[in-house]
Amino acid sequence: MVNMDIKSVRAFFRLTLMALFLPSSVALALVEIEVNATFTPATIVNGDSSLFRWSSQGNVSSCFVSGVPGLSGRQEAFGSISVSPASNLQASVNCIGSGPDGREVGFDAANLTVVDTAPVPTVNASFNPTSIFIGQSSTLSWSSTNASSCSANSGVSISGTSGSIVVTPSGTLTVTVTCSGAGGSASDSATVSVSTTFPPFVSASFLPSFVSPGGFSTLFWSSSNADFCNLGGPFGTRFFGPLFFSTFETVICFGPGGTGVATAFVSVVGFGAEESFATQELDQKSRAELGLTNMLAVSYLQHDFNDDGQLDQLIHVPERQQLLLRLSQLNGSLQLIKVVNEIDRLEQVRTILIQQDLHGIDTVQVIIER
Repeated sequence: MVNMDIKSVRAFFRLTLMALFLPSSVALALVEIEVNATFTPATIVNGDSSLFRWSSQGNVSSCFVSGVPGLSGRQEAFGSISVSPASNLQASVNCIGSGPDGREVGFDAANLTVVDTAPVPTVNASFNPTSIFIGQSSTLSWSSTNASSCSANSGVSISGTSGSIVVTPSGTLTVTVTCSGAGGSASDSATVSVSTTFPPFVSASFLPSFVSPGGFSTLFWSSSNADFCNLGGPFGTRFFGPLFFSTFETVICFGPGGTGVATAFVSVVGFGAEESFATQELDQKSRAELGLTNMLAVSYLQHDFNDDGQLDQLIHVPERQQLLLRLSQLNGSLQLIKVVNEIDRLEQVRTILIQQDLHGIDTVQVIIER
């Protein structure tokens, strides 16, 4: 509504000037000039003061100010006055002058609101991040409205009605920010939690990290601030092989401060790395021994899986989606010791772990990529 009033007054003022002061021959040569009028602040409490300012641009000869106590009639092209009214004010400034393009006119208006009581301040305070480890930092941010000053406790020094500050507390810290203004004061608190227990730090690696097809590698892992890991204790080793495809292992360790993760990679490179499973058809004798006489496309891979100097067999039966592992015995025969189901192809095999206990019994683990 104020904008509409200002536009209406501006239009009325210009038309009045054209009709009363200018001959018809120059009435169309009016040039609008820039006029600015402001109250600072625009809202005050009854009894407080506000500064009214006006200014204009161009070759202005005079301005007419209305609606402001202490100002009436013709005024200079710019000026100011402090006012302390008991009610709202609506000021208008009309300026006239002359320039190379003809007569110049301009208008602006400003409003001052007077309230009986000042609005109560509002405050917002927060930490980011809200949880850190000892020795790390967090940022305290605060903002307010209707306030002229702010302060904080807990040994934190702030200035201004809004801002931020970085703190490095030695323990969990709660800061209360209090902001004050003409309408009173308000407070808000923020907390940053400081943990003295760090999460586990985990490192893991394969040695060697590059092997030939059928080669072996050892996974080494260690950790700090951890009680145990998914592969065993907070540190340890695990033997992998024979390896036919590049693979990886993820070590997850757990401790009072949370969890830590590390991943190690081992690459299978060299001749045969991509051809390791270009296997051959299983012979009829072996098929008969395993009850696979009528099965199609039964293939196998020969390798010394248990490192005893004799070739073993890893057999894939597509029709059954089975993987069969036969180990060579001292008498030269092959014994079936492991069957793995739901295997679509030999390439799913990542490694085969064979360990022998004190009684000479083999424990076999086949690691599959599902």
